[in-house]
Amino acid sequence: MNNSVKEKYNANVTELHDVCSEFSRMVISLFNIEKQKFEYCSKSVKQVLGYRPETLIESGWDFWYSLLKPKERLVVSQKLNIAIFGDFARPGTYSFAYHIKKPGGEWISVKHEIYHKRYAEKRIALNLLYDNTERELINSYLDISQPNDSGADGNGVANDVTDREKQVLKLIACGLSSKQIAKKLYLSQHTVVSHRKNLIKKFRVKNTAELIKKASKIISL
Repeated sequence: MNNSVKEKYNANVTELHDVCSEFSRMVISLFNIEKQKFEYCSKSVKQVLGYRPETLIESGWDFWYSLLKPKERLVVSQKLNIAIFGDFARPGTYSFAYHIKKPGGEWISVKHEIYHKRYAEKRIALNLLYDNTERELINSYLDISQPNDSGADGNGVANDVTDREKQVLKLIACGLSSKQIAKKLYLSQHTVVSHRKNLIKKFRVKNTAELIKKASKIISL
């Protein structure tokens, strides 16, 4: 990285630090993809999650993944790794919803957005994290889905996915089999298999693994 680009990057980080110093409900962090390390984390991580920003910077994603709900950990960590390190990762928005454990043992729902930024040879993943607990609670009472998130490959496909298909898709992303999904949603296994096939067709992918990868960039799973 030449001096002018490096100076611009350092200036942007300084400005970001100044702006974020007043934030209390949103966490912002910068992750250097090549060096595989966090270069910045806003102090608001203490207010939102209860952890010191230095802990995230020093411990990295391994520490972050250890905070995930056990039943979500495998799928969410895989999706985050794909969004950050995947070969297809490119400028765009990657949006996820999952649960994080606070120091006292409380589970909160979070909304996580990832943006990519390039500074010469330096590739940065900008992470925005919101406390989504209250919204999730309201949605559960009203039995409504959250609004669609437009990802890098949106192309309007999210608008063609029905509410039932979204329910099935989210359970697929959690690692449930067609039989388990059928039991959970009080559907026949044949119906769930049909939904799975329709989703694969709508997202224009070849299999379930590709479906989760592509859908995670468009819809909060």
